Amino acid sequence: MHQLRGAGYRIAPLRALMPGLRSGRGREDVAAALAVRGTGIAVRSRALLDASVPLSRVLAPSVDDHSSAGWPPA
Repeated sequence: MHQLRGAGYRIAPLRALMPGLRSGRGREDVAAALAVRGTGIAVRSRALLDASVPLSRVLAPSVDDHSSAGWPPA
């Protein structure tokens, strides 16, 4: 149920879908929705990983910043 909600199904459509799932119908729809959800998660995860290196470079202080600030702290 949690995965279906995450895949975009709302409560009312899930109520309509559940009897079909129990009887074995509608599994293709659920599998397709979960596949779309998995693809979306993979795309967002990859984007976060790709952004982490440039962000790290922006946020990391340079060597010059360390020497002028008395780095490392005593």
